[in-house]
Amino acid sequence: MPHQSETLEMEDEERAYLKRINWQYIYLSFPQSLTWCKVIFFGNMYLRTETIRSLCIKQIFKYLFLFFRDYFPKLDKNKDLKDTFKFMVVRHPFERLLSAYRDKLEDLSRDLAARDGYYYTMYGRHIVAEYRDKSDRNLTGVSEPTWREFVTYIINTPPTKSTCLPVYLYNVIAKMETFAEDTQYILEEAGLDTQLEVEWKHRTGTGGSSDIMLEYFSQLTLAEIGALFIKYQLDFELYGYSPEPYFDIAIQEP
Repeated sequence: MPHQSETLEMEDEERAYLKRINWQYIYLSFPQSLTWCKVIFFGNMYLRTETIRSLCIKQIFKYLFLFFRDYFPKLDKNKDLKDTFKFMVVRHPFERLLSAYRDKLEDLSRDLAARDGYYYTMYGRHIVAEYRDKSDRNLTGVSEPTWREFVTYIINTPPTKSTCLPVYLYNVIAKMETFAEDTQYILEEAGLDTQLEVEWKHRTGTGGSSDIMLEYFSQLTLAEIGALFIKYQLDFELYGYSPEPYFDIAIQEP
């Protein structure tokens, strides 16, 4: 049976990329034989075990990658993954996009307090410089990029390569929409349900709220949402999400 990626309409370069593994985001815990492809989520995740007290990602943001790599060294070969329980977690691409904007770029004061302005320095100020209409008096004194400026930036930026490619068989591809149930299933299947409990706290996420999604995506035109869909079409098709509700709330241009 062909891999699911074979049924998608992709350029040869894109299809070849699906056969690669981005080792930077692969974490393997040898004692538990557990492999995780880490997608950066937005919010605070607390892990509670008998030996690990609550840790807030906000508090260790600057050292996050080093912190993980101290415990889970970087791999560069497939054989270490062969007999492990492998999982990843996915989310509706548009919810993920909005969550990124709200958490990282919408509120400069929050970014300054949580991350010393990292995302504004790296992305926000450049988005404003490139895409802001300087004649818009309503934005005078506003440092943060607006939602539409952010979307324009995304549309005009070459797509970021996926960090967790479904090229090799995962035991579980969980979804944020059913995160609690899927996480419990992962722990049980991996034999870790008596050792580890995961609690998800998501302060700026949409949580699938139709009101929040409507508030933001109704600011976009049909063409803009279409362009975003094309940008994330692979995610939509691989993980079974639909863009249709977003086309329904878009600004209908004449």
